[in-house]
Amino acid sequence: MTDWMNKVADEARRQGFGVGQTPKGNWRFSKGGDTWTAPGTPTTPAEWLVLIGTLREMGLDIPSQGDDQGDDQGDDQG
Repeated sequence: MTDWMNKVADEARRQGFGVGQTPKGNWRFSKGGDTWTAPGTPTTPAEWLVLIGTLREMGLDIPSQGDDQGDDQGDDQG
């Protein structure tokens, strides 16, 4: 899960977010005057949904499921 969180944090930084982690492990994301603190690295699907949903509301551009380009699953039917 930590690797996924690092990928989200890296993408947020790439898109102009301020990203940091507190000594207690909380993640802080800020952009355009908005700041949100996630209580640690998500460990459940519900926590991931909250994290991604909140960051999208703050302006993070992450494709939704099904928008993934290059996904050719199901193309080899036969």
